[in-house]
Amino acid sequence: MTDEHKSAHLFLAISHAALQRQQKAIQKREEQQDLGREWEEELMLKPQKAQKEEEEAEAKMKELKAEALKEELKIRREECDKRARRDRLSRAEVDEEVLGMVEEVHRAAGLGKRRMEDGTEEPYEQWRGRMANLRRQIYQAWNENQGRINMGLPRYVEGYPVREWIKPPKFLPWRMQEMSGLTACLQCQVKGLACSRSVLSGRVSDRDLKSKWCKRCEAEGERCIVEWEVNDIEETERSEKECDMKKTKKEYMWDWVDRSSKPEPGPGPGPDTESVAEAVEMWERRRRGAKLELVGDRLQWVEMGDFAPRKLREEY
Repeated sequence: MTDEHKSAHLFLAISHAALQRQQKAIQKREEQQDLGREWEEELMLKPQKAQKEEEEAEAKMKELKAEALKEELKIRREECDKRARRDRLSRAEVDEEVLGMVEEVHRAAGLGKRRMEDGTEEPYEQWRGRMANLRRQIYQAWNENQGRINMGLPRYVEGYPVREWIKPPKFLPWRMQEMSGLTACLQCQVKGLACSRSVLSGRVSDRDLKSKWCKRCEAEGERCIVEWEVNDIEETERSEKECDMKKTKKEYMWDWVDRSSKPEPGPGPGPDTESVAEAVEMWERRRRGAKLELVGDRLQWVEMGDFAPRKLREEY
């Protein structure tokens, strides 16, 4: 290789090295420029970013305040609607609405447990939820009109504070009740209402039911007067073969449910025999429609349809 060729190769090598150094210098300068630009952008954009975050937080706070205001307005509107609905219906209208609710549930799903498609019985939780929802609707309709119901009825009936006994109707699903075989107490017979002594409940046996007050008399603070069986054994005069036979005849007498007027051993009547007779006479008068009225300076029993008390008629 000649000197010219060597010089050319050396020149190319030097040029290549110089080009690489120049490229590295340019790249380093560009990197420094990029870093400076990023630093400047960060210094400039940081306040803008903080301002943007503050604006977003403020906008979110405004949205939360608007939602809270809407919720408060909704609650106030519901309260106004509730006050507008209060005392809107009378007792008869409330009863009609309650019957409509019961009829709607009865038509849709039934009041008892349904039979599922696979033949099994409806789950208890599902049935109980349906009954609880119906009971809640009934109580809501009653409570919203409690004031008008109370004001629409007399306050006292024969001296009894009837308004204090007005309560929402108790709704229970239909079920077959087992009859106890006992007659209703005298008070329920006179009032023409059902007596709890005539049906058996799951908590009271037939034996305990005989000496237990009915629920109506217990709630009103009255003492049940019931019929107690009395065995009157009479000997019959028959032929010699039947001379030892006895004929039993069932008789009944009114007495307190706890039989407190039962005669004690020994002569003389029991302690409450007269009070039972007086109570029976009073309720029998009520059965005939008699009422205590103030006649002159004393109370007299006045029967419906009569023009004067019985005692005054007897005097004349």
